[in-house]
Amino acid sequence: MILVGIRSEMDAIIEKYTALGNDWRALSKELSLGDVDLSNQKIAYIFIEPGDHRVSYDIPTVREAGAYEGGWVPGGKTKAGTLRQL
Repeated sequence: MILVGIRSEMDAIIEKYTALGNDWRALSKELSLGDVDLSNQKIAYIFIEPGDHRVSYDIPTVREAGAYEGGWVPGGKTKAGTLRQL
């Protein structure tokens, strides 16, 4: 699973995750991942500079592979209020 987000938003999520003793449920909640169990997953936090030509992204349409039915919230935010970009 790859998620791309605004650095300030992702930093805030990582702070919550760390404050809760690296509890993966904080990530799942803030990113509105539903019942996804991240307990045995490797999680990487990768920084990409704006304008990096090696990466492309677009506004989510809810038709992306792996999109959760009923999980799309208009306005570019997760149900938890985190700004989301793809």
